[in-house]
Amino acid sequence: MRLKDLLNAKRTHIEGEFFKRTLSFYPEETASVLATKSDPFSNPVGAIIREATGAIVDGFLDESPVNRIAPAIEQIVRIRAVQDFTASEAVSFLFLFKQVIREELQPEAEDHELSADLDRLSSQLDELVLAAFNMYVACRDMITEIRLGEA
Repeated sequence: MRLKDLLNAKRTHIEGEFFKRTLSFYPEETASVLATKSDPFSNPVGAIIREATGAIVDGFLDESPVNRIAPAIEQIVRIRAVQDFTASEAVSFLFLFKQVIREELQPEAEDHELSADLDRLSSQLDELVLAAFNMYVACRDMITEIRLGEA
């Protein structure tokens, strides 16, 4: 079984785990509200994060290029930039995604036929992190310009 097939078989679990871990940087009470209320009007941040993490998983598992996954990444990064997350905290959700993928593939990790696919997968995730970092910097620059304009 190819790596892509293994991941697609576990897609629902990967998506749920990725969403849950993305919320792990918020205080427990806030994370609980963000996770349980799915209405985009009463919980816009939770709805955006849920939708974006799903789109990231789908795009990544469908082997979409970075520029097609970027809008979903940018949704989360913009929220985190406004919430004054540090750069490392703002993009760390993608490292959590990498961790979820590794944990899901742990039983199959010994298969030498999958090692080349795993290396490629890791490189693709690293590209997503670099893109997210650039997005965060652009968002913070925009926020700084807005604040300076107000002053």
